[in-house]
Amino acid sequence: MTIGGGRPNRGDFAAALVDAFVGRGHQGNAAGVCLVAEDTPNRVLQAIAAELNQAETAFLIPRSSTGWILRWFTPTIEVQLCGHATIAAAYWLWDSLREESADIDFYTNLYRLTASRLDSSRVRLILPTLPIVYSSPYDLQTCFPDSVIEHIGYTNHTDILERNAVLRVSPTALRHLKPDFSQICKAPYGGIIVTSESDRSGYDFMLRYFAPACGILEDQVTGSAHACLAKYWTRKLGKRFLTALQVSERGGEIGVEFLGDRVALVGECRVAAGIRLRSSWAHQQ
Repeated sequence: MTIGGGRPNRGDFAAALVDAFVGRGHQGNAAGVCLVAEDTPNRVLQAIAAELNQAETAFLIPRSSTGWILRWFTPTIEVQLCGHATIAAAYWLWDSLREESADIDFYTNLYRLTASRLDSSRVRLILPTLPIVYSSPYDLQTCFPDSVIEHIGYTNHTDILERNAVLRVSPTALRHLKPDFSQICKAPYGGIIVTSESDRSGYDFMLRYFAPACGILEDQVTGSAHACLAKYWTRKLGKRFLTALQVSERGGEIGVEFLGDRVALVGECRVAAGIRLRSSWAHQQ
């Protein structure tokens, strides 16, 4: 793998690291983005994701017509939805690959997603609403033994790794959570979303996200988590337009609008690095 410079060899993979949901001093969540051919083997995609070692890497595959096929991999598995890597991929297409259309359609295993360019740095992404099942069949208190938690429910999905529990705590507890990852790994969920009302001026709600089963101890900014939290906080706060803050180490802010069966996310992006992955390296994986 080389970063920047040099003459590319035929078959090399163009890639980048893109920070999504930056703003107001927050570093956002870095995503890998990589342009690949449709016949690139899964083992190569997984190897690239492991090499880039970001929470998710988005793989863009050209379609014969308009739009792009989009897949996401963590360093260890393929996932079915990722918000921050999708916004990062759209921004990279506009910023670095000179995509001319102001709207880009992404075709994934489960969804058709649309990203729109708002200005030179902000992207609007439409995601499907992920309904919360308001039930708590599994007690998660042992996952956060030092905090008082309220079980809200979980997102219903046949694949356990795509199913997320949703918990609520106080703003102070959210910042000082001490997760027991050994207990989280025993829970029948791919991840745990912990949220609170915001005590910070300019933000409506806050959250953190833990997904060790997917190879991510704590995600820095989780776009897809807002696909379920949007409806919950819209009803709680009585507001259509919300601003969320993910209080991870890097931090990130997300504009959120609940649209019924869809959710609109707005985030600011920046390209951190352009990368060229050598084909000779990839074919050795």
